[in-house]
Order: sequence, then C-alpha cells, then structure tokens
Amino acid sequence: MIGYPVIDADGHLTEPMTAYRERIPEPYSSARELFPQDGWDRDLGRMGHRVADPERELADIDAEGIDSAVLFPTAGLSIGNVRDPARARVLATAYNDWLHEFCSASPERIKGVGIVGLQEVESAVDELERLVELGMVAVQVPTYVAWRKLSDRELDPFYAAVERLDVPVAVHSQPRDAAGTDRFDKFLAIHAVTHPFEQMIAMTQLIFGGVLERYPGLKVGFLESGAGWVPYWMDRLDEEWEKRGDVEAPLCTRAPSEYVRSGRCYFGVECEELTIPDAIRHIGDRCLLYSSDNPHWDTDWPHSVEKLRKRDDLTEENKHRILCQNAADFYGMPVSEIAAVPAQS
Repeated sequence: MIGYPVIDADGHLTEPMTAYRERIPEPYSSARELFPQDGWDRDLGRMGHRVADPERELADIDAEGIDSAVLFPTAGLSIGNVRDPARARVLATAYNDWLHEFCSASPERIKGVGIVGLQEVESAVDELERLVELGMVAVQVPTYVAWRKLSDRELDPFYAAVERLDVPVAVHSQPRDAAGTDRFDKFLAIHAVTHPFEQMIAMTQLIFGGVLERYPGLKVGFLESGAGWVPYWMDRLDEEWEKRGDVEAPLCTRAPSEYVRSGRCYFGVECEELTIPDAIRHIGDRCLLYSSDNPHWDTDWPHSVEKLRKRDDLTEENKHRILCQNAADFYGMPVSEIAAVPAQS
C-alpha cells in the first residue's frame, strides 16, 4: 500500500459460459449462443488473458498493487443486446449468482457489479433489489439496450429503485450494435470510436431526457472511455441546450454542465491518458476513477498504477483522489475498511 489503498473502479472477469448454462433453464441453456456475437477477434489470439476464478483475480491485483477491485463481466456487458426479455432476465440472474460465489472467496478485496435486463423493467427492479442483498456495490447499465433509450420514461421505476436503494449506476459500453459499428471494417477503429461515442450518447440521454433532474440522488459512472471527451461534450451540450433546450429538452432544467459538475457524475480514466489534467481543469479531480480494464486486450496490467504514480503533471492529491478516494465515494466503500485488509505481498 502507498499510504492509501488502491481501488480499481473498473476491472473485469472473463466469466465462462458454464457460469450461465449451469444456472439457466431450458430452452436457453442449450442455445448455441447465449449472447449476440459480432465475429471480431478482440485479442488477436495473443492479447489479454482470462480471469475466470478468484485465485487468478487475487494474483492479478496483487501483481498490480491493487488493494480492492470492482469487477464487471465480459460476456455480460452485452446484456443490453439480448432481444428476448426473458432470456435477458435469466442470464442476469445466473451471472449475479455466479458473481456472488466468485466474490465470496475474498469479499474484502473483490467486489461485484451486478447486471440487470432493462428490456423488462419490472424484473430489472426485482433483480436490483436482490443485488443489494447479494452485496453488489453497483449495477451495470449498458449504453445500448435493445429498443430503449436510457431516458425512456418506462425506465423510471428502475431509476426510482436505484435512488431509493442508493445503488451507483455504472454505465458501460460494449461495441455490439454501438454507434459507428456499421462504418468500419477493422475492430481497431470500431473500438476506438464506439466506447466514447456510446458514453456521449448515454450522457446526452440522461441529461437531456431529465433523468438526472428527476432523480437527484442518482450517482452515475461513465466508464472505459477516458475523460478527455467530457469537457468538450459538456460544452457542446450547453450550447445546444441554450439554443433549443426549452423546446426539445424541457425536462433538463439546468445547463448540462451543471449536472456534470454536480458531484454525481464520475468518469473512468486510463493511467496514460494525456488529457487527465485538462479534465481536472474543467471538472475537478473528485470525479475521476482509476480503471485497470484488466484482463482485456487493451489493459496496461500490471503497470497501470505505476504509470499513474510516476506522472509529473498530476499532484499527489490528484493521484490519491483517482487511485483511491473517488472510487470509495462512488461505490460506498469505506477507505478505512479497505486499508485494514492490505494487498498480499
């Protein structure tokens, strides 16, 4: 530990398909594919690695110098692309049960983010309540949900439950059916474009659609796209809102930048990202989250923490906020409790 614990706000598991198949009923369990496939070779046969058991996860975070990791799925990122609401429901339940078992191996150090199928709102609320009982620290909301906008009023019962239960919403994208996927023939370009574009779309829907206005207790994290886009997009939304907001975004009662700076919006950053100081200048350092993205192909594991600590364009207080305090605030993880369980040497 470096005087404070390091919290990975966006790590991943590579859950095996048996995690789902062993826990879902027929006819879903024998389906050829459980989640929509896009055919891209994400790791080029050699990049990244798999984390499918707690022992490997603990070894990985020890190697990186992480004290506590908040874990998202890999296949389960695509829950929003599942067209059948019943299939989405059983897949979410199965994953959350498996994730609970996974995290039970070291509940002080590995924390789970549950998934829900927003295709069927009533069951998503039921699953959200169960996630709290299972000890999950957040709920994942995909940027893309089949036939829905994140601002659809049909989702109001879900957001009301999130606010009532004080569960952080972690917005995560997966480049299937995402903005720009029909414009490129290489995954390199698709991955570069879709992640930030999908987060821009999600922010636009949540702000212009009045979700952040109607639910003032909502905390939202926009992940895996860096933070360099945020000042630009905040400024652009302000300009559009000033010209047309009273007619076309009546549920957005304040300038979009006010919601972004309200202390309720958080953003994952990559440790080598050049624009972190620019983001701090415009939105402050209390909303930026260290994200390892381990074990995916584009991770800097096991050197990402080291890269951020060595930066000379960030203050020690900036680094403390990014590596520790902001994630503790967002996920509701008391730093003192994390510090009491140091990483294994």
